[in-house]
Amino acid sequence: MKNVCVFSATVVEKYSIYWVKIPGPIISQSGVPLMSSKPQTVALPAVPPSLLANGFSSTGCGSSKFCVRNPTSCDPQQDLPCFFLSFRREGDSMLIEMSGPVKGYLSFALSHDQWMGDDDVYLCLIDGQTVEINPAYNRGRRHPEVALPDVLRDTLWRREDGILQCSFRRDLHIADSTERFPLDGNYFIFLADGDVEDGRLHRHQRQPLITSKMYNIAESTEDVGGSRSPLLIKFHGAMMFIAWMTTVSIGVLFARFFKPVWPTSTLCGEKIWFQMHRILMVTTVLLTAVAFVLPFLYRGHWSTRAGYHPYLGCIVLALTVLQLILAVFRPPPSSRST
Repeated sequence: MKNVCVFSATVVEKYSIYWVKIPGPIISQSGVPLMSSKPQTVALPAVPPSLLANGFSSTGCGSSKFCVRNPTSCDPQQDLPCFFLSFRREGDSMLIEMSGPVKGYLSFALSHDQWMGDDDVYLCLIDGQTVEINPAYNRGRRHPEVALPDVLRDTLWRREDGILQCSFRRDLHIADSTERFPLDGNYFIFLADGDVEDGRLHRHQRQPLITSKMYNIAESTEDVGGSRSPLLIKFHGAMMFIAWMTTVSIGVLFARFFKPVWPTSTLCGEKIWFQMHRILMVTTVLLTAVAFVLPFLYRGHWSTRAGYHPYLGCIVLALTVLQLILAVFRPPPSSRST
């Protein structure tokens, strides 16, 4: 008796990418008892459950552990939009917890300056239905180089209601490693988030949260916040807001409505309304020029990743200077056309 068999295969690349019932070649053999043609069920391995039973809490921030929070004083246990990072020293090791509303990855870095590059990075990355926790290292402004998690232990994670939480333990000092910084040094702290596609990290869509100064997380139990905008960029935004929402608007109002209020009154030989209009417009030009320079002082070069904003700034500055030039060459009101 001849037995004919057709084998089917199921191939899994990752949790969300798999192929089911791929037919193989027909195999026949004589003198073998017939096998049951009843299809067999192939069970896929179950996704391991989250190991982190309970969420994080801000209890102990400022007293028993060092915390970075945004918004300031938020509690990850109660506030969904809370970005939270804590460090608790326990002997020669550090227990680290981080939490935030992300869909791809959440990471923090220890840095010697407030610029991305040459930083000790730690990633909490969503991969399908599981989460990977790995150390990494930034060489310049490029994707972090992910390393093996052998320097981390007690790694736990949790995902619930769009919140990703990870915790792990790391020794204060890692021997023979220049990429893993000693945790008892002084560092700026970065906290960033972004998207992940097929295991590849995308550049964070917004500025990372950066502490305003360097901290020693092993010796300090402070409760600090951070800023997603450097000081120079804040001044840039404030100056542009004052120039185009305040001084230029008031200057136009003086020229439009205050001519009949002071028809003959003068200030330094010119009518008051005109002097106020001119002072406010010149102030607008100066504020715009200074605000235009500040991002270049911060970046040090033209930013290729800032989208249309730099081009719009160049257009605004050009039109502002052109308006000033036209005003200088405008004839006085007493002149007559020929």
